[in-house]
Amino acid sequence: MKKLVKTFILLVAVFAAAAGNLSSVYAESETGQCIFEGASDDYFYNAETGEPMTELFDYSQAVPGKDLTARILLKNDESRNLKANLFITVYCENDSARLLMSDMSLSFKQEKPTSMFATPLVKSGKVIDEIKLGMIYSGCETVLIMTINIPDVSEEILETGLSGLRWKFRCDEGMAGEADKNMRERFVFSNETWLKILIVSLVVLVVCEIVKAKLRRARV
Repeated sequence: MKKLVKTFILLVAVFAAAAGNLSSVYAESETGQCIFEGASDDYFYNAETGEPMTELFDYSQAVPGKDLTARILLKNDESRNLKANLFITVYCENDSARLLMSDMSLSFKQEKPTSMFATPLVKSGKVIDEIKLGMIYSGCETVLIMTINIPDVSEEILETGLSGLRWKFRCDEGMAGEADKNMRERFVFSNETWLKILIVSLVVLVVCEIVKAKLRRARV
């Protein structure tokens, strides 16, 4: 009997530990407008300050029938040696928010496109469904321009609806492989090479102009 009780207690302990691990994997943190699932807050930052993101859009600038734009800094610390697919969706806390989202879409693009963040140049979709923002590679840093079209509704519905919108972020992480590292190195090398070519070209151009000017004076 005692052996059976001990076995039961052991099983309960194992189950509790497993449940704790699962809850940590799917844990959510909330900061203002934003909900971060799991480790997604390691990737999203305020584009102006570089600090952890607490708000996505400045709702004070929202006007019925107009677009509202935001900038997000995406950053993947190279020391973590991870790559991740990033996702966004929305959680509506009231009926006005659900009414807004039924007629609202979100579009996004990179401010300065980089191959280290794999995503279409411009993409849009109904954010009531989860939208994949793209794959961010280890060591990548880029800015996304996010735009939502505000429906033509009354000021009351707009204010109540926006206050009930919570933007939810999620990530699927995986280990960065050697191919990812090589791609990053090639990308950095390519940028440095083009910069050197540009500098050399400008120097050659200036020298050519100086030589031409001297030849013209010599003819005179």
